[in-house]
Formats: sequence, C-alpha cells, structure tokens
Amino acid sequence: MNQSLIGRRLKHDIVNDFGAVLIAAETQLKPEHWQKLIQHRVEVSPYDLYPEEQETPATSEAAQQEAIVEQATERIRNIFEEIRDKQIIPVHDIHEHVIPSLESATQNYRDLFVLLTNLQSKDDYTYRHNIGVGVLSALLGKWLNLSERDQSQLMIAATLYDVGKMLIPESILNKKGKLTAEEFDLLKTHTVRGHDLIRACPGTTEEMARVALEHHERNDGSGYPYGKKGEDTHLFSKIVAVADVFHAMISDRPYHHAIPFHEALDQLRKDAFGKLDSTVVFALLNNIMKQFVGSKVILTDGSEAEVVLVHPDDPFNPLVKTISAFIDLKKLPDLKISRVLGFAAGL
Repeated sequence: MNQSLIGRRLKHDIVNDFGAVLIAAETQLKPEHWQKLIQHRVEVSPYDLYPEEQETPATSEAAQQEAIVEQATERIRNIFEEIRDKQIIPVHDIHEHVIPSLESATQNYRDLFVLLTNLQSKDDYTYRHNIGVGVLSALLGKWLNLSERDQSQLMIAATLYDVGKMLIPESILNKKGKLTAEEFDLLKTHTVRGHDLIRACPGTTEEMARVALEHHERNDGSGYPYGKKGEDTHLFSKIVAVADVFHAMISDRPYHHAIPFHEALDQLRKDAFGKLDSTVVFALLNNIMKQFVGSKVILTDGSEAEVVLVHPDDPFNPLVKTISAFIDLKKLPDLKISRVLGFAAGL
C-alpha cells in the first residue's frame, strides 16, 4: 500500500486470502494498518478508498465517534492510574472530563453500528472496555425510560463499576494465560474492593457502590461475590451486567477474540432466560435489530445481503436480499447473520 493513502477511508472491508477481514469498511487508514497489510501481503489501491474530497455522512460520523471514544479512553486511563496510585476517586474529574464524552456519544449517533464499532476494544481493552460499558449502559438507561436523575447516576456508576480492579495486581489483570484458582479468587475481590473504595469517597452514592459490588451477580444466583438473585440486585447492576457481557463478547481481549455477531446476539438471548435480566437484554437486542433495516450483512454461508424487513415476532431472523433472491432467515434456521459490514466483531 502506498503510504500516501494513509488518512483515506475504505469503501469496503479489506480481507486476506482466507476471507478474514483485516480492516473494516469506513475505517480511516493509519500507519498501523499499513504495517498489517504488509504482513498479510494485501494490496490496497485508490479504488478501494473514497476520493479525498468525498466524505459521506457515515464516514464523518465514524470519525467524530472515534475521536470521542479515543479521548474518553485516554481520560479514563489517566483517572484510573491516579486511583491506583492514590486510592482516591477523583469524582469531579469524572464529571468534568468523562461524562460529557459519554453523553455526546449517546446523544449524537445516527448509526448504532458505527458507534459499536468505535467502542470495540483495540489494544487498550481495560480502559476502552470501561468506556464501552459506560456508553452501552447510558443507552440502555434511555431505552428503559429511566428518569434523567437515574440516567446520570447510572452513567457514573457504569464508569466506575470496575474500579476495584485498580486494587488488584497488574500481573493478574494483564495475564494472557488462564488464571489459577487462587488468582481468580483474588480477581473476584475487585467487586468488594470497588464497593468499599467508592463508598469511602465523597461525591459518590450507595447506588454507584452497589454496581461495583453486584455487576457479576446473576439472576439465577450463579454469580459472585454473594450469589445474589435478581430480586436482590439493583437495576443499575443488572444494566451494567448486560453492557459488560455484550461489550466483552464483541471485543478482542488479551485472552479471547471477539465472537461472531450472531453468536453474541444468540448468547445474550439465551442468558436472558437465566443469568441476565430479560427486560434489560431485550431492550438492547430490540434496539440493535431496529437498526438492521438497510444494513449490509454477511451471512454464515459467506454471501452478502441487505436487510429489508425485521419481523416483529422474530427480530433476530429478518428478511434479507442477496444479489439474486430474497431470503427469509426466519424459515432457514441454519442460516444466520454472521456480521454487519463495517462492524468488525468476530473477525
């Protein structure tokens, strides 16, 4: 790839010889992408890119969203490193520097998949994950029609939900292999430690502390640290739990790759009938599916299609149109949507 193409945006996905997507459509090319293409011996030409003077609404939104997420990620990194050093939560800094970014991301998006793509963790999973969970939780608060006061409290709680990990040794947090039983037991204490840290800091609330304590609890009592069931867990904790699980599934992590889009949706739907709160799960899934009409997708058989109709009674298996035919996925249980073009989960 000619380095002069850096900074231009891709019209479509760039794939390797095995069909795996290396760089998603609408991505603005950066130097690290150039290195990746060299490693895979893949060429990109000007025909793969939008003209320099042409910037579509989608690419403009993608660039704006990416800048917001990058800025928020860097700010939360600095704040969490300060928490690790001082064991004090700078609540004012979170209000001043992080919450406005989350509000901007949730209020100004037009394409949910552009937003989700920019929230996907790259090389900074720990901190971008916090921003991803914060944004998804804020969206869920709106979709569940929470009051403005509750939405504001939820946003802060979702930003701080994993703060207890700053009190866990970095050697455990960054370990790429499987944790030992002893290491996992220590990691699980981040819930109690986060709760206690939040409660000890002025400007926080019991609701925020409960989210830190309860976000790994599950409706069926299978979670930790106390094995609480749904009726004993705060609504904010249930919302953050769903956001945490979904964002983790669609992100590459040090020890686990993102899973295909349809698998993430299927897993959430299954968890809605046991581990996770069904009202919260379906608020997320239904709003995702509403965005599908008009989206370009890849099916599990490798074919490209466009979603033309979402069935009200079965939103997860819409009617799609390929080059040659209309296909009702509702009638073909073995054929699913693998991913949305431009959305890199599972690649």
